[in-house]
Order: sequence, then structure tokens, then C-alpha cells
Amino acid sequence: MSGLSLLHQNETKMQIDYCVVGSGLAGTMLADSLFRKGFSVRLFSGSRTGEASKVSSGVVKPVTGRKFVKTWRFDQLYSHALTCYRELEVRFQLELVQVLDIYVELTGAAQENDWRARMLDDHYIPWMGIGDKKDLLSSFSANDIPIGLIRNGLKVNVPLITESLLEFLNREGLVKFEDFEYQSLYFDLENWRYHEERYRKIIFCEGYRGIHNPFLKSFRLTPLKGECIFVHSDHVPDYIFQSKYSVVPSAKETLWIGSNYNLKDTSATVTDTEIGNQLDFANQILLPAWILVRKDFGFRSTSSDRRPIIGPVKNHQGLYVFNGFGTKGASLIPYCRDMLMDHLLHGSLIDPEVSASRYSS
Repeated sequence: MSGLSLLHQNETKMQIDYCVVGSGLAGTMLADSLFRKGFSVRLFSGSRTGEASKVSSGVVKPVTGRKFVKTWRFDQLYSHALTCYRELEVRFQLELVQVLDIYVELTGAAQENDWRARMLDDHYIPWMGIGDKKDLLSSFSANDIPIGLIRNGLKVNVPLITESLLEFLNREGLVKFEDFEYQSLYFDLENWRYHEERYRKIIFCEGYRGIHNPFLKSFRLTPLKGECIFVHSDHVPDYIFQSKYSVVPSAKETLWIGSNYNLKDTSATVTDTEIGNQLDFANQILLPAWILVRKDFGFRSTSSDRRPIIGPVKNHQGLYVFNGFGTKGASLIPYCRDMLMDHLLHGSLIDPEVSASRYSS
């Protein structure tokens, strides 16, 4: 074989169909889907400090916010999410998703009236009801307050799913555990080159780290910090309780308590003030004999209109963004992944409400 032929063969081997940057839930699920469709894939997993997927509560709920509004496209989201996570359970032989009711503390007559008004709406009837306070007493020191009931919420083990997918992809030799160097990426008329490898397409799924990506500046991503604590308790309920903070069964005898929303704090650590507030809440609401296990934090990546940002990056052929899932990653990512996969494989249009093209102006 001539030296020129050998060089051509080596160059061909270095060409990869898809480069996925980011190893949170969005990146690992997308890289896994592409690989299982038969494409060659490279996944970059750099520093994971502050990654939201590592500390996510994984709660999927149909009704959110102070006005108790139904989550955007929830019926489709719920179907995609439950199917996706059930399939992963079978594949990895792990318990990854639970269907749990959510008890919501209603503070004041106005909130109770809003709740009861929603219950009369046909779109809300399958999901909303009034909870029985007696159900709380086995796990919480509940005050005499009205309780709303959200039926059939989901508790998704986002950290375990992410780690399971990352381990699988690493066993297949697809992962580079290093930070992606944007300055080393350039387009050579046919492919994107990055050090010794060439990629047909690159998809940025970096979560809050996307704010540092020069290719994504026009999307104005914003990091939204949240903090949480994990506590050991002998009184772990089989439901989620939503009060000043949410209390979520995390594992055997473990509760996840959080989270706050702070746009101003960009420090990569937990803060004494916020953790102190959460511990005070735990003292007020939990039955005695609980123990603090750990405290943690994460940054969600949000967009200006609180919708995901999905699709081609303008003026950069072959570059894509898959980001902006905010506080609803567990519910949004399966649905949005399938949407992006249909676009990549079949040229299907991306929903204008989440398409990256809405930032073109």
C-alpha cells in the first residue's frame, strides 16, 4: 500500500459522524441515541463541577408555578419521558423512575381558590385534586394547612441515568474525559476539525457551561443556581411534598430537600445562608432523628423565554445546540431529544417554540 493510500485510510478513520459536547443528561442521552442508530460518536466529558444532572431531584410534574399552570406540552412530555425511562430501566436493570403523587402546601386563601378553580378545568382534572393532610403525618410535622394533590408525578433518578449512560459510552470507547477547547475547533470546507479528529456535525449540550461557548453567544444562556441538601430519615414517604422547599424521596432512607433559584449567585460552591435556610426548614417540617448527609449545588441553563434551544447554529454549518432546559430537564430532554433526532435523521422541522432559529434576528 502506498504512503498516500495509508494516509487517506488513517484520515478516514479519524472522521466521526457526531461530536457531542457535554455529559449531563442531555449529552449522554443524545450521544447514546446516535450511537445506537449506528453513527460514530465522540462524547466530551470535561469538568462536571456544578453540573445540574449530578444533583437533580428529577421531579416531573404537570402543574408548576405560583399560578398552578400546566407545563408546556405536558401530555407529550409525559409520554416520551415515561417511555424513555422505562426502556432504560429494562436495558440497565435498574430502578430509574417512580410514579409518585405530589402533595402541595397551599399558603393562604388565594392559593387555595386558584387551586380549586384549576380543578374545574377539563385540562387539569386528570392531574389535580385535594390531598388529605392525614397522609402527611407519618413523615412530616405538618401544620393545619390545605393540601393540593398532583396525581402521577414522576421521580426520575437523573444522576444514576447519566452515570449509567456515561459508563456505557465509555466502555464503547466513545468518551474523552477532557474539557473541550473551542479555540482548537475550525471548519475546513467539509468537516469540523479538532486536533486529530474530524467531525461531520457537532452538538453542544453543555448546560450552563454553554455561556462560555463563543459559538453560542447569540442565545444568551443564563446560569440559574440551585442548592440542596440530602438527609437521612426513618420517615421517607412514598410521595413528594412541595412546600417552601420540595422534599423528595431520593433513595432508601434518604430525602432530597431543595431547591432555590438564584440568578445573581455564580459561586461554584454551596452558600452558608441558603443551606442554613434549608436546614431550618428541615427542622420545622421533618419528624425527629434526621441527619444531614451532604449539601450540594448545581447550575441549570436557562433561556430568555424559558424554552429549550434546539437545532442548527446560524452561520455555522454542521453546528447544533441542545440546551436551555432550565429546571425541567427530566421532563423536557426525552421529548426534545426525539425531536432533534428526527431533524438530524429525516430533516423534520423543529418546533418553532424551541427552535434555535427564533434567535436569528
